[in-house]
Amino acid sequence: MSDLQGLSFDDSMVQAILQTPSILGDESSGPSCGTKEDWTKLSALKKELIKTVLHGTIMTEYLRANISPNGLIVTNVPRIFLQDLQFRLDWSQISWKCTRDWLILIINTSKRLADSITIQISITEAAMKTTVQLAQFKSRLTEINTELNETKEYLTRQKINKLQKDTKRFNREKVYLYTKGDFQCEVPSDTSDDSDTPQRRARTPQYSSSSDDWSDDEGQRTNRNRYIPPLLCTMSFTPTPLKVKGSDRLWRRYIDDILVIWKGNEDQATAFTQWVNTLDTHLRFSSTISDKEVSFLDLRIILRDGYLHSSVFHKHTDRNSLLLYNSHHPKALRDNLPFGQFLRIRRNCSDKNDFRIQDNALCRKLGERNYPERNIRQAKKRASNIPRETLLTTNTRTQQSRLTCVTTFTPLSNRIKGIVRRLWPILTSAGETLECPLFAFKRTHNIKDLVVHTRPTTYLPVNGSK
Repeated sequence: MSDLQGLSFDDSMVQAILQTPSILGDESSGPSCGTKEDWTKLSALKKELIKTVLHGTIMTEYLRANISPNGLIVTNVPRIFLQDLQFRLDWSQISWKCTRDWLILIINTSKRLADSITIQISITEAAMKTTVQLAQFKSRLTEINTELNETKEYLTRQKINKLQKDTKRFNREKVYLYTKGDFQCEVPSDTSDDSDTPQRRARTPQYSSSSDDWSDDEGQRTNRNRYIPPLLCTMSFTPTPLKVKGSDRLWRRYIDDILVIWKGNEDQATAFTQWVNTLDTHLRFSSTISDKEVSFLDLRIILRDGYLHSSVFHKHTDRNSLLLYNSHHPKALRDNLPFGQFLRIRRNCSDKNDFRIQDNALCRKLGERNYPERNIRQAKKRASNIPRETLLTTNTRTQQSRLTCVTTFTPLSNRIKGIVRRLWPILTSAGETLECPLFAFKRTHNIKDLVVHTRPTTYLPVNGSK
């Protein structure tokens, strides 16, 4: 943990503070020269400084470790720094209140408040020195610092223990993660440009142990081209309108995949991609530009005779990974899987001939996975009879008040389900008209779960140990 004693300021900053209202009250009246109230206020200011700097420092450690503090809940109204109007204003201006933006704002606010409190401490001490003997002042100040050191050590232990616990939860994947990877965030400096937001530039402020001041460690390695998972792209990429006159005819985004129908030529589209990559140093966009066909998610979009057609997109590395029919899964899931796959093909294929080609390919894949030919034939017929326009509309789900029984799937699950359904009329004969519950199964532990998560101890001897 870094040294938390003192912050350095120049004379101009002190003189500017003297001309502004003090948090101690009216500056014109001045402190009451070494009274008990003055020492109480000085002790309270020093204690508040320790809390503020510790809070900002520990939040920096969370941000540097790329994890979120357990219990940090993002709400519309902040629950900290409620008396600070600047913090509340900055909070309301955050476009996406994600955990990373909140951490950056808390760190910046802690630094700003620590600067203000430190100046107030300097002013109070300077005023008290004019009326109190220097030896008496130093003796009393030493007593206060000794008491506050105990408070600082206690708070430091508490915060470090919480950080260690949250790190363990993170290692067990029980703490919210907003990114994976070893990259250095950056906190934005003060600027009047409205486009300069925490989503555009973010840098982790660090409390330097060498200069006793908040500083930016320029020597830390910055990995700008590292792959960032879709979750961070969702939080970092603000969906602002594209300010390109008449160039973007269509703009659609799903997590980290973007589809743009471009009106200009290929050189303009390439230049636009290069410009987008300059907006955020931590986000790198790759593009595929074509005037014939492109892939977007599981779609292959084709330009043919002046019209757009869609088909199913398959990667060259794809293999037949459909669920085996003899796999240990509920029978209803295995029986309905072919119908869901045929519906997907029916929805994605806009051309009938292309639908037949994809249809036959899916029949072959299902046969390779031991699905009964009768099930395949029935699912194919059901999907073919559904109009494609119906599949392109959004279904409105109705809220069901039906009771749901959730259990772990085992070989005995179907027998338990049959017993409950057979004996359910006995339960309803008492006058209650409850509908038979809907059974839902959750996956049990498999070999992967048992192998991946290691245990620190084992009851079996390893390498001759007992």
